Amino acid sequence: MANRTPENASLHDNVVMGISRKRFDDIKYDVYTNPNGEKNAYVGPESDPLYPDIVVLEKGYGQRNAISIGEVETADSINEEEANQWSEYAATKIPFYLYVPAGHAEETRNLLNTNSIEISGLRTYRYEESGELTITNIF
Repeated sequence: MANRTPENASLHDNVVMGISRKRFDDIKYDVYTNPNGEKNAYVGPESDPLYPDIVVLEKGYGQRNAISIGEVETADSINEEEANQWSEYAATKIPFYLYVPAGHAEETRNLLNTNSIEISGLRTYRYEESGELTITNIF
């Protein structure tokens, strides 16, 4: 789990919840979140589970059939330590999407390239004080 300032920890959790509500159709999917170190849903083997911020399951198929996972970073958690975690998520072969603050895509892309991490998509987000969440697809 990343070491974030209290302000960024709150931002992180708000963005995780916002993405889970905004990006996924709750009629077709069960969406679980693991904010603030919670362990609500995992991927990987039960003996060595991984807890990404967002786990999306097709309704009715249970925990073992994740169709995508997502990880939300804040400006202070885009670093080598987190890149190691991204590598673990990418190794699951489940489509993995990374969400970073607007203005940090290039820095994130450099970390991905330096560490030879292939992900399904990079997204940036902007979270306004009003609570409005804007997500932009980078790739």
